[in-house]
Amino acid sequence: MSELSWENDLALGDAGESAIYKLIGDAEAIVTTGFFKDYDIILNDGRTIEVKTDAKMHKTGNHIVEYGCNGELSGIAATKAEFWVVLDGELAYFCHSKDIKDKARDGVRKEWVSHEGKKMRGSLLDKNTFLPLCRKIYQCKVDISGR
Repeated sequence: MSELSWENDLALGDAGESAIYKLIGDAEAIVTTGFFKDYDIILNDGRTIEVKTDAKMHKTGNHIVEYGCNGELSGIAATKAEFWVVLDGELAYFCHSKDIKDKARDGVRKEWVSHEGKKMRGSLLDKNTFLPLCRKIYQCKVDISGR
């Protein structure tokens, strides 16, 4: 397992975005690079996607939905993306962001400090809550061993 850092998190996120980009097809989408708060991928028809790589989901069955960082809105609370796509290393779960946002309000609230000392807030959705929100699930292998 590699060292936890912002750079490794960014590389893991970029790997997830690239995997979804390949899954969709390069003729259909444009990927944003680096830190862009509104969305990660824009489709040619204007629809947008936020990609989250959740390394623990495959093992725990839970998805943590971030909504705050250091007192600011982040994650699901900040995205303007129509779709919320979660990668667990094996599968890509495509959901409508609004559905995730609505369920996250009812999820188990969590607070933690990131490896960079940031105060994070989120909501834990178990797989029984999360899976019914998924519109499509695809095989999508991505190396998330760096986490």
